[in-house]
Amino acid sequence: MTFDQLRTFVTVARVKSFSRAADALNLTQPAVSTQIALLEKEYRVVLFHRTTKGIGLTQAGEILLAAANEILRVVEAMRQSFDALQGLRRGKVNLGASLIVGIYVLPRILGQFKLKHPEIEINLQVEHAPKIVEQLVANNIELGFIGEGNPIKHPHIATTPFLNDEFLVIMSKNHPWSKLKAIPAADLATQPFIASHKESATRQAIERQFAAAGVRLNVVMEMENIEMIKKAVEANLGISIMSRFAIQQEIETGRLNALRIAKTPLQRQLYLVWRKDRRLSKAAEAFLSFFTAHSATLGEACR
Repeated sequence: MTFDQLRTFVTVARVKSFSRAADALNLTQPAVSTQIALLEKEYRVVLFHRTTKGIGLTQAGEILLAAANEILRVVEAMRQSFDALQGLRRGKVNLGASLIVGIYVLPRILGQFKLKHPEIEINLQVEHAPKIVEQLVANNIELGFIGEGNPIKHPHIATTPFLNDEFLVIMSKNHPWSKLKAIPAADLATQPFIASHKESATRQAIERQFAAAGVRLNVVMEMENIEMIKKAVEANLGISIMSRFAIQQEIETGRLNALRIAKTPLQRQLYLVWRKDRRLSKAAEAFLSFFTAHSATLGEACR
């Protein structure tokens, strides 16, 4: 048994897919399958149920997952101790971010941080917000950056807002609303609506605020990929609602039009999340300090 095999196994268990695990680990799918097969052969057990609907852990898989998480946690703690001896000349920080934050908000600060600390390795996982919280609970990341979705109720997770985000209605440049500045919330129910994935913090925040206003959107498509949604809107297949951070480039180039909700603008907070019962590594402390000092500049690029 090797650490690589354990990491591969834990990744497959997390994403519930050999192909997605291969993408996450930058491996081929046969390489992932081989590592799992070697583990199963070593211990003469079956680790995953394989069905036409996907895969799931067997009882033996559950046992190995608990042990593997603990082993990898101890190895990570040892690595952090070694990094502490080196100060900030080296180190690694594991971060997680929900889609909007990870794709459109964080990269700017990550680039600035790397200029100051080129020897610190940054590992950023970008997933839906609930997955980021799961990774934080499992000690696979040290800091998370997510949009305001469903409330986090885990007793060991602490949260603090770091930036306000605004949702805008987006439409093609040929849409009848494209010349307007704002639209009543109730009017959105008259248009075909292209929604993001149900697990996304954006979708959860939008549905919660529209439900409070008594408005039910006419969802005709659901897409997981943010860029796909923007392409569909650009093709005039419907309207959508998206974070201002995600559509800045399209608005500036005229590919899409955006307007606000009249009287009741849609807003949410972006949150930094961490485990309050776990001490951060030196590298994570350095990144957190840098992020805190520079987070105020994140919104300036989109104003």
